[in-house]
Amino acid sequence: MMQRFLYKVLNGVNSRFQKRGLRRRPHAVGLAELLIAMAVFGAVLSLVGQMAVRGFRYSQQSLDSQYCMRDAALVNDLIGRELRHCEAIVWPEMSDWDRGRRVSSERGKTLLLACRLKLGEDSDRIVVGYRYLGAKGTLERCVYRASHRFTERNLNSASGIIARRVLLRGVTSFSFWSCSRVNCYGQSMLGAGFRVLPSANRTAYSKAYANLGNYLCTEVQVRGL
Repeated sequence: MMQRFLYKVLNGVNSRFQKRGLRRRPHAVGLAELLIAMAVFGAVLSLVGQMAVRGFRYSQQSLDSQYCMRDAALVNDLIGRELRHCEAIVWPEMSDWDRGRRVSSERGKTLLLACRLKLGEDSDRIVVGYRYLGAKGTLERCVYRASHRFTERNLNSASGIIARRVLLRGVTSFSFWSCSRVNCYGQSMLGAGFRVLPSANRTAYSKAYANLGNYLCTEVQVRGL
């Protein structure tokens, strides 16, 4: 009887130690798993953060591109509305505009289209110029004195300018043209077009962008050439 009792006691103590050992072992395994889980969670969180940042940048660039095209469309409409009132092209000086001519900008150079306009029946005639500065990539609208004489030397200067406003930035090219009256049923037609980069790329503007960007143009019937 005594031997059985001692056997049960020893067996019970041994089983308790075994249970405690089994309970302690999972703690070490759980710590390793926790470290692995934290590392995986950190990697996943970093990946999600990068995707969120890229998505935000993409949406911002998309909005900037939409705003850029909206501004470019407004400028294109302004040029078309004012060219309808053109009575004569003051610069460049060419005597055969009615036969059809086209002038395009060159890299890094200034191009100016100056017209004499009469915006209303009761308004005075004014000289409005659309000046493209190739070195800066900007398109400006300048109002000149009626007595101002244009030359190749003063295209970049402020002489003769009464008012000036920057219409667009990031413009890579500018051109204007006239249509021959023979091809336009005896009508005087004048057009202008430009290429503009999205605002996200304007900070990186360079001469290498000469033929890049969104192209907009307008062609209207004018009073005379």
